[in-house]
Amino acid sequence: MTKVDLQLLRFLVKRELKRIEIDHGMALTKVSSKGDRTVNVMGEILQLLPNKIYELPSYVLEIAAEEGALESAEEELDIKTVNRLQWLESSYEAGLSKLPASFYPKSRRLLRRLKNKDSRAFTEAESTLLALLDSRLNKIVKLALSRKSGAHQREKMQPEEIALYDFVKTIVDTWRGDVIGIGS
Repeated sequence: MTKVDLQLLRFLVKRELKRIEIDHGMALTKVSSKGDRTVNVMGEILQLLPNKIYELPSYVLEIAAEEGALESAEEELDIKTVNRLQWLESSYEAGLSKLPASFYPKSRRLLRRLKNKDSRAFTEAESTLLALLDSRLNKIVKLALSRKSGAHQREKMQPEEIALYDFVKTIVDTWRGDVIGIGS
């Protein structure tokens, strides 16, 4: 592959991950206000009352949580949960284990929360998340390399993982067929 081909490949992967991130950001999530607050949601000003649950796009939570205005009313990841998920994934050799919905955005939020508060917990969470990611990546790539359909495992994949699986599977299947002359 040429340098331009590799740059195009990187661009396609990053574009797909960005599309998934936007989808996550637009998905509704339950939030609670930490007091009387006004929040701008797509040009509409909302008055939020304290201790009341609202459904807002996730991107609003991301922005307002940094300002201390909102917090998630849904279960967020913590280091204990991440450790349990990593243990389950590494001990389950038959395939992928099921992760909580929006696992990767929640992982990023966990790391952001810990980064400036607790460096030891941050390092532990980062290390555990990377081990979990590597375990899942290994299983997804093996699945993509198989000539069998991975449809039975797709429901256990996060959107980011489905994109990776589809991408690798397409490349492998095309290469496999074309290298011996049976491709389309």
